[in-house]
Amino acid sequence: MSLVVSLDVLPADSPAEYAPAMVAACTEALPEGRCALTADLPESAHPQVVALVIWQGESFLEVTVRVGQGDGKWVSRHLTFAESDSLSERFTTVGLTAATLVGDSLPPPAPAASAQSAPQVRREQPAAVPQPRPGSRERLFRGQLGAMTGPGWAGAEWQRGGWLSLSLKWPRTPLLVHAFGSYSVSSGPRVAEQDLRSSWTTGTLGAGVEGKLPLLPIAASAGVELGVRRVEAELDGRSASDWETPVRARGLLAFPADGRVAITTGGVLRLPPGNPKPSETQAEAGVSAELLLGLEVRL
Repeated sequence: MSLVVSLDVLPADSPAEYAPAMVAACTEALPEGRCALTADLPESAHPQVVALVIWQGESFLEVTVRVGQGDGKWVSRHLTFAESDSLSERFTTVGLTAATLVGDSLPPPAPAASAQSAPQVRREQPAAVPQPRPGSRERLFRGQLGAMTGPGWAGAEWQRGGWLSLSLKWPRTPLLVHAFGSYSVSSGPRVAEQDLRSSWTTGTLGAGVEGKLPLLPIAASAGVELGVRRVEAELDGRSASDWETPVRARGLLAFPADGRVAITTGGVLRLPPGNPKPSETQAEAGVSAELLLGLEVRL
């Protein structure tokens, strides 16, 4: 009797247009017999093997394949896909996996008896389908939020404030683009027996590269960004402001290199590194740099 494998796909609203690719891949990989959807088998059919295909989640990124032969014993395998894998590729992989599990669950064939005691020929089973490593899905979006500090005017307190960055990584490449914003304040230096009060507002767009450091669970990124910065200084009830369009170099480290959440630290440096000098004050320009510390979320 030819082997028949019944494929039952759950939930019922799984995209039916990709089921033929799964059935074809399963049938082609079987050592013998054929695969068919449970719904397509006649009521009189008695399949020798039942394979359950159970999808988890609305995105069809995870699936469990279970195969049983009616003796109460089941074998199963869990698969995780990347968003870049097409639905056709996922269903084809599921069909190959089902055929592999069916081959593993079948009893070995009995040796054929003959007067010549012919040597037994071992039937090769289909190669196991490589499974994606759990947690290896490429995460393309990064959101970073944290605190910052850095020099302001010469002889003044350092800036203190916060920063936010959003980044997008180009799939399967080290390239990324990002948007950055920060706000900080500082006090000093003393001018005419009073402290100069200053604020720094920055917004930039940039691009760079990202990669993992060898032998360390740390991701590193570096890039260049261009944007605008508004510096406002107030003294004795009078205020002055200046706008600039700085070009800045940015570098960040994130630990761990994989996973959804990481600690990130690094900095940005204006090129060239000098600060502008408001015309209404006597404050001297200092180095324009920012030290960053925060959390990174990857999606």
